[in-house]
Amino acid sequence: MLRLVGMRGFLIMMSAVLLSIGVGVGVVAGVTTTPRSTVISSGCRSSASLVCVTAGDSGHRVQIRIGQRLTVTLNDAGLVWSTIREIGPPLLKQLGHPIVAGTFLKTSYAAVDAGQTALQASAAARCSAGQACPQFMLLWRVQLHVVR
Repeated sequence: MLRLVGMRGFLIMMSAVLLSIGVGVGVVAGVTTTPRSTVISSGCRSSASLVCVTAGDSGHRVQIRIGQRLTVTLNDAGLVWSTIREIGPPLLKQLGHPIVAGTFLKTSYAAVDAGQTALQASAAARCSAGQACPQFMLLWRVQLHVVR
């Protein structure tokens, strides 16, 4: 059995345990499996026309206005992200194609209709070939409230 050491190992083990027993939790991806120094800055700055969301916003509710742009940046040197999906009524229009570079994922949306929806992605451990790899999935989810 792979021995898990320290806080990093504890977080990985607890994520695996919670997910394996089917507990419906949104594991905050901001509680990373790697040291904070390996997280790349999103470079995004919220403004009147732009709302920036990162891995650390998992589990939060975000308000956005119709016509505003939403940029999602998910990055952590220890995780590989899935694509981001809108869960709920289609209130957002994806702008361009997502930028995917290793453990970095960035995509933008325009809010086109009022209501409530969510964005969701998952992440798995980034592992080197031929080495032991922890088996867990992290769930990233942000609730969106789109207003007029």
